[in-house]
Amino acid sequence: MSPQRIHAGNHPHRFAMNDTDSFFEMFTSSSGVTEMKVSGTAVTPIAFFVSPSTAESPRGVDIARINIKLTDTGLRWTFFGGLGALTNGVKIEHLSTAGAVLFDFTDGHPMKINADWSLLAGTDDMIHPAAGPDAIPIRWTLAKAGSAFHLNQGQSLRISVQDDLTGLTTFEAMAQGVYEE
Repeated sequence: MSPQRIHAGNHPHRFAMNDTDSFFEMFTSSSGVTEMKVSGTAVTPIAFFVSPSTAESPRGVDIARINIKLTDTGLRWTFFGGLGALTNGVKIEHLSTAGAVLFDFTDGHPMKINADWSLLAGTDDMIHPAAGPDAIPIRWTLAKAGSAFHLNQGQSLRISVQDDLTGLTTFEAMAQGVYEE
């Protein structure tokens, strides 16, 4: 039987494959938006979250990879997308059930230019097609750092946008892993 995409739970951006325990979830804002090309500031960042559902996994989820899709025109390693360097950057954090920061993946150095992603993830060469926006494929395989990253029930991963990214063509992220049984 070929794989089928089956809606899992009540979250519109969470899917399971073949009723297995696979976890695929888009980072989503509190208003249900997955597109992270928004305007935030250091004082009022716009946050996007991934967190396991109690109904689907009372013990949490093991995140193996985070894929990030960043497209824009005029990409350069010293820009963020094609916007130039950011002032405040993009933060990625692990939050407790109470919302406290347990771990800052950027270690106090938010992503301000495209080259910063190479500190966390595998970044291939930029793609400059003959037509359409440029792209930078970012594959952050947490499992290659020793093991998958365990996210307990009630905890979440947060991506915070602290600059105006509305000029980007696309900026989205998806967590992939397995539910713990």
